[in-house]
Amino acid sequence: MDELFTQGLFALFFVISIGLLLGRIKIKGFSLDVSGVIFIAMLLGYWGVEIPQMLGNFGILLFIFTIGIQSGPDFFGTFISGGKKPIILVVITIGSGVVITLLMCKILGVYDIDSVLGIFNGGMASSIGLAASIDAVSSSKVSLDYSLIYPFAIIITILFFRLLPQVAKINFELETDNEATSLRQRKPIILRKDYCVENPGIVGKSIRDLNFRSTTGATISRIKHNGTVVNPTLSTTLCKGDILRIIGAEDNQQKAELLIGRNVENENMELQAQYENIWLLVTNKRIVGKTLEDINLSGIFNSNVVQLQRGTTDIQPAAKTKIRYGDRLCIATDISHAEAVAEFLGNNIKQAADTDFLPITLGIIIGIFIGSLTIPIHDTFQIKLGLGGGVLIASLVLSYIGKTGPIVWSMTNVSNNLFRQLGMLMFLAAVGTDAGSKLGDVLNIHSLTIVATGCIVALGPMIIGYMVGKHIMKISFIPLMGILAGALTSTLGLTIIGVKTKSENLQSTYATAYPFALVLMIILPQILSILMK
Repeated sequence: MDELFTQGLFALFFVISIGLLLGRIKIKGFSLDVSGVIFIAMLLGYWGVEIPQMLGNFGILLFIFTIGIQSGPDFFGTFISGGKKPIILVVITIGSGVVITLLMCKILGVYDIDSVLGIFNGGMASSIGLAASIDAVSSSKVSLDYSLIYPFAIIITILFFRLLPQVAKINFELETDNEATSLRQRKPIILRKDYCVENPGIVGKSIRDLNFRSTTGATISRIKHNGTVVNPTLSTTLCKGDILRIIGAEDNQQKAELLIGRNVENENMELQAQYENIWLLVTNKRIVGKTLEDINLSGIFNSNVVQLQRGTTDIQPAAKTKIRYGDRLCIATDISHAEAVAEFLGNNIKQAADTDFLPITLGIIIGIFIGSLTIPIHDTFQIKLGLGGGVLIASLVLSYIGKTGPIVWSMTNVSNNLFRQLGMLMFLAAVGTDAGSKLGDVLNIHSLTIVATGCIVALGPMIIGYMVGKHIMKISFIPLMGILAGALTSTLGLTIIGVKTKSENLQSTYATAYPFALVLMIILPQILSILMK
């Protein structure tokens, strides 16, 4: 049996398996989940089990790459859309964690970078920060202090998110209703309404002449003419008394009504037998990155895009809307063109489910190259992103670009989640066994002091983030909780609040803050390691 544990692969999967079993044990709703792996790894490492660090490095590269590929469009999109409050609050929350850590270490007389990073990442309960820190200082000693503090930081997080609503006397039903109203204003619901052509200024003109989609922001999905319902094309001419079915948000509907005529209800708008609306999946890599205007479905196939779904989000299609791999398009077409449109878009479900490994391997190669570069900031100040930072920057940028020639920089959600979990498990197992081999020395020296310091680091940023968000930024409770959970990269905090409210704003603000928090937690160890040299 001892011989088996000297084989790296056996030790790796044994540690992961026992760790996952430990993580499934729940006590009053609390469980370690995947973090159980690092505790089992440390225990076995203390008993002499070793896992090659190369396996851990491979795991963390997979983990960071999948995060960047998934977060890229949202990460840069938030800058473009001007969502400044979540970004600022993330910086304040994580920045306060850095300041508290440095102050406490100064008071304790702790000056080594390993302990500083271990306390900081343990208090913030950040596995990704731990990985970046080990990469930055090339030392596994960081994980010792991290592992001591981590379980206490998790308990503090649970108590904070569970008790704060009671302390703040939050009425979740009222808060949810208010957030639903606010969300509708920022993210309008897509509506379907029918209008009768009464404006003499548009009678006799084609949809192309009216430049309808650009003028109103809405889409004409069906037209009833003399009792016959058909799918429109850009060349369709409007006649007085025609009924137009319009798809768009409320403000788009108002523009459409001003242009067309009065709203009518209870119209039978069922398509004639030769027409249909079909949902198709974009898997043709040649059209990825092009706009709906570029692919010109109306001119080529006499068809029209009336709806677009990207993941779980409904997007109002516009002429300049760029197509991404995996988008679902609702196409209004006649039956004779349906097969051709499907072939043009790809609509290959099996292909969409398969994983293309080339973008993954090339992306990681580019990231390793970027991470190896030394970037001069000043005559005496240089920065090196390292493996983690380089791979993160590369994956974020490539994901945002979307496509380079025939290569599509994307992964399916299933593949992304699989590689992310596998990568993190490999990393935790490798770093845990290495840390466990040094565990005895640390426990005998300063474990209680480190734990106490870590608890202060855990609680401080949450309190500061909440107070700044509520009293200075005037963010309402539910989105504030989403931002704080995202800033702490805490799915646990998100889950605790999510049980109490069905507000979509909780998820959306979490999703906005989360990528920025990940990037900061990867970059900060690099900066701290340079500043403390």
